[in-house]
Amino acid sequence: MSGAVALLRGSSPGPAEQPLLDVLGRSSRATLGLLNALLDRHRLHEGQLALELRPESLERCLREAAEETRPMAQAKGLALSFERRTPLDGWWRLDALRLQQVLRNLLVNAVKHTDAGQVRLSAGLEPSERGERWRRLVVAIADTGAGLTPASRERVFERFHTEGGDRPGSGLGLALSRDLVRAFGGTIEVQSQAGQGATFTLGFDIEAADAPAPAQPGQVDRVLVVEDSQVYGLLLRQAFENRGVAVVLAETLQAARAALVASVAGAGETTPALDLVLCDRYVGDGEAGELLRFMREAVRPGVRLPPVICMSAELEPGTRERLLAEGAHEVLLKESDVKAFVQRVLARVGRFADTGS
Repeated sequence: MSGAVALLRGSSPGPAEQPLLDVLGRSSRATLGLLNALLDRHRLHEGQLALELRPESLERCLREAAEETRPMAQAKGLALSFERRTPLDGWWRLDALRLQQVLRNLLVNAVKHTDAGQVRLSAGLEPSERGERWRRLVVAIADTGAGLTPASRERVFERFHTEGGDRPGSGLGLALSRDLVRAFGGTIEVQSQAGQGATFTLGFDIEAADAPAPAQPGQVDRVLVVEDSQVYGLLLRQAFENRGVAVVLAETLQAARAALVASVAGAGETTPALDLVLCDRYVGDGEAGELLRFMREAVRPGVRLPPVICMSAELEPGTRERLLAEGAHEVLLKESDVKAFVQRVLARVGRFADTGS
């Protein structure tokens, strides 16, 4: 539904359709958030949620979470501020996606339960016992809302616990936030009194990282996209074509194999060569590993095959390593922001070229 809304927004909807698209967009985001929370709770319970630690800008990560919540706060007439207790510059090994998920949960919860005043996100880096390259990140989300009674404070992180019948919610956001912070190796606590707002504070150790080399988008003229979700496939096509990249779209492994054979057989003559294969981990007739095996077996002296990036909505422990061992050049988590995802894909191709892999 989210993808369909994005496609419709790109088709210049009229003034009559725009309000309906806004409602559909909010509804789809809320439903997606609930489903993701349920899935993440299950993965955490089963020990299958793997954190993706990579060099990230901490400043950007925190600022984006605040900016994403700001329109919701402004709609209620609330001020939302982002305060740095210490400098937050530099690069740090983070799972930015999961950290922002926690921050969004806490910020949205604060805005929902605040009718007047402000919500404040503050953050700082403190010394860590783990060594010179480590710091303890401490983030606090404070509001001037209704606050919590002692009984509610005891239950606030329980699954399906909601505060107040007139303030509906799934009761999953805070429970999931607690579990994710624990997965980071950290703690989260709440300080609150009835009528005096609430402050949620989380802290965990993070390690300094070397700045990633600036990657220029790789030269990609033609990409094979293997994706059986028609809407996500169309969004990928649109995002690639907006960057001047031609797309061959295959919904099955059979179609992908045929496209690869045609590209290799007629490269430079009847069919332009493929510069990249972007393959979903699972499609209707098989798994990405099968396409990787086909490509390995098809290699002959003098035959150039394009690099393969596998994509997936979720990655269990060991999945990335297995696909890389089978011949994938990279394994990426899908993103709902398809334009940003395509930019990541092209940046990875640029790194392939730099390293010669």
